Amino acid sequence: MRKAVCYWLFVSVVCALVVVWSPAAVAGKEGPSMSCPEDKSGLYDKAVEMWSGSHSQESKFKVKELLEKHVAACPQNEDGWILLSYVYWMIGDALPRDQKEERMSWFAKGEAAADKALALNKDSAGGLYWKTTNMASTADMKGWMSSLWMFPTLWDNMEKVEELKPHYFYGGVDRFWCEVLNRVPLFLAERFGHSVEEAIADIEEEIKREPRFFANYIYAARLYNKNGNEERALELLEHVLTTDPNVFPQEKADNEDQIPEAKKLWKEITGEEYPER
Repeated sequence: MRKAVCYWLFVSVVCALVVVWSPAAVAGKEGPSMSCPEDKSGLYDKAVEMWSGSHSQESKFKVKELLEKHVAACPQNEDGWILLSYVYWMIGDALPRDQKEERMSWFAKGEAAADKALALNKDSAGGLYWKTTNMASTADMKGWMSSLWMFPTLWDNMEKVEELKPHYFYGGVDRFWCEVLNRVPLFLAERFGHSVEEAIADIEEEIKREPRFFANYIYAARLYNKNGNEERALELLEHVLTTDPNVFPQEKADNEDQIPEAKKLWKEITGEEYPER
């Protein structure tokens, strides 16, 4: 999926747009970790296993510690830096918004870790995605009006990620487009080349490609709901709420993150709590 859209669309609505960079929209893997004899305790593998099982606050800090020790011993491991960038972002994003400086300090760490991945591989899709995510989160804290200069870079980076690795992290870029279309006036988005129909087709394709990954259902449901198709939105949410998150063991933690989101959206659409079955 290649989209040519003028970034001035975003400048025109940036005052009203708060970009949410969910873990599902930006996480991803580059492939098997490179061998590192110096990591004698298997710190990276332990971190990956723990992260796949839980995104609790306790797990975040344990994984952070494991990864920091790993990259100190194995600074040449691109995957280690990418995952560390993601974890730093998660820690910062979980803090209350009034802890502005502390949040931004974690995002700065996340961007620096992503830069390490990009220094090892300038075409690192994960490195570029996470660098951009941490940049955007910092801009959000500073205020978008003072960060307009950053938009062309954010836009170009996302386009490059799509070029480098289509379907990155089960459709991360497609989820990004769904989020954009959920947040800007549709007539304005479509005027500059974004089609709701195309975005829906793309995210449905990702669901077909990997039906075990819950986040795509959530993003699709939001867009269907905005476009007036509540029936399809509820079908997608029903799937998330009636499927064991462990259906995708390596993404169990991410799937569990989506369940409260599904319940929240269900209530927004129906006005009622999801009936436990």
